[in-house]
Amino acid sequence: METLEKENPWYCPNCKQHQLATKKLDLWTLPETLIIHLKRFSYTKFSREKLDTLVEFPIRDLDFSEFVIKPQDESAPELYKYDLIAVSNHYGGLRDGHYTTFACNKDSGQWHYFDDNSVSPVTENQIESKAAYVLFYQRQDVARRLRTKPQPGQSDPPAPACDPLPESMDIN
Repeated sequence: METLEKENPWYCPNCKQHQLATKKLDLWTLPETLIIHLKRFSYTKFSREKLDTLVEFPIRDLDFSEFVIKPQDESAPELYKYDLIAVSNHYGGLRDGHYTTFACNKDSGQWHYFDDNSVSPVTENQIESKAAYVLFYQRQDVARRLRTKPQPGQSDPPAPACDPLPESMDIN
């Protein structure tokens, strides 16, 4: 449950006035792919600004089990846990900017940094930044299903998703 700020009141259709209120979001089921859009721009009557607060986010085991109202299967925790598969970054201001991406190769488990026509391997500790804008997560049961599905002409099972790279590379 969240209390709305007094600068952001709820409009009551009955009394036709703005009121202080609370809002609540209930989760009944969880999607296979979860997209989290971080608020990076702030607008008020008097100002508009880009927010560059560092948001810490998990790469593995983002757990939503405590937020689901009616769990489908408590014996299958992977139905409620997510692993990060990509991050879209935004650099710049309100009027212009530049987008880059970190993404995990599902076959090799290697993370890469995409910047226009350049692609570089990176380590997991380089993924979290003040530029993170959109986070893409995949539910663990889906990732496991994709990893165990044999590819045509493939004899060994695919590598585990998104293992860290041993060496480091500077992307700034």
